[in-house]
Amino acid sequence: MDVKFKKKEVKREMKRFGTVISGVVIILFLAVSIGISADVPETVKIDIIQKAKPPVVLPHKAHIDNKIACKSCHHTNKADEKPAKCESCHDKEKDDGKKIAIIGNPATSAAKGIFHITCIACHKEEKAKNAASKAPTMCTACHKG
Repeated sequence: MDVKFKKKEVKREMKRFGTVISGVVIILFLAVSIGISADVPETVKIDIIQKAKPPVVLPHKAHIDNKIACKSCHHTNKADEKPAKCESCHDKEKDDGKKIAIIGNPATSAAKGIFHITCIACHKEEKAKNAASKAPTMCTACHKG
């Protein structure tokens, strides 16, 4: 009889411990999420390589809300680092005159082209998966003047 009582008591304590641990995990998750989202800009203006078209105003928060992984664009950042600005690596002064292009678009400097390749390719992929997607694929949809 005494052993039965102890087993019930142990089970109750284990259940209580599990509930406490779950609560702590949820609180930590929320704290991290709030901390990360507090630093997320609503929009990001990409204007470092402009010549002919207006700069792109990237709806940054909308990309996050659509569950697009930060690593998709901030591909060199480690998980615990604050993402660097694109131009810290993709700089027209650093591209040494290299030209790159995505099919159907003119060749551009490597600094400009990397945005086109990354953004347009992703948007076209989204459209292929879901024709109703709002991912823009035409120049003027991003380069609004």
